[in-house]
Amino acid sequence: MDKVIVTSLLIIAGVITAVILLGVLSTSVGDTAQTIKTTGKQADAQTKAGITILQVLTHGNGTQLDIWVKNTGSIQIQPLEEVDVFLMDIEGSWGDYITYLPGGPIGGENTWRVLSQVGLKWNPGDTFQLRASLLPVNRILNNTGYNLSITTPDLYTTKYRFDSRP
Repeated sequence: MDKVIVTSLLIIAGVITAVILLGVLSTSVGDTAQTIKTTGKQADAQTKAGITILQVLTHGNGTQLDIWVKNTGSIQIQPLEEVDVFLMDIEGSWGDYITYLPGGPIGGENTWRVLSQVGLKWNPGDTFQLRASLLPVNRILNNTGYNLSITTPDLYTTKYRFDSRP
């Protein structure tokens, strides 16, 4: 009789352990599957989107930046008015969002526009020349480095560090 009781308890303990392990493993498998799915989506987005800043030159006594940017992704970047451009000095003492304005600069704001074409479609492989117009109080100074950051509407960001030489 003792053997039957011991065997029954061992069977019950085995079933309980199996149920617990099954629950833990299924949760772990589900979490791993979700992680793989998320990583795949991020990798796919990174493959599709992509831009590279090729060159930045200063003009106009430091109030204009000519920026050459290439679409290195596999999708068209649109709409251009949702492309974000930020400029900051490397010391972190000044920085500003530069507003898209297709017609060129107006008083009171730092603006950027596309010089390359009109009726713009930024297709994969295309290089655009952008012109940022800065207010005189924000002009690029000689002995300071700057960081330029551009973010596409699908949140792909590229950064470029340059030294000014107006």
